[in-house]
Amino acid sequence: MLSPREWRKQMKLPLAGAASLAGVTGKNPGRTWQRWELGERQPPLSIILKIDALSGGRVSTASWLAAKQSFEARAR
Repeated sequence: MLSPREWRKQMKLPLAGAASLAGVTGKNPGRTWQRWELGERQPPLSIILKIDALSGGRVSTASWLAAKQSFEARAR
């Protein structure tokens, strides 16, 4: 299992590149991806499933949950 950040780094993608690959839209997709990667926010299930497929299962639901738990532990 890889963290979303580890996967993005292995793929040599900038934040905006990972966001684009996942189909993230909006004012600042790179920042949205960064918030997800850091665990500040959770991506929608559709994005989680898309990244799971793109990563060959290396970034799964558990990866995103671990990012969120890590963020919450740092916030304490």
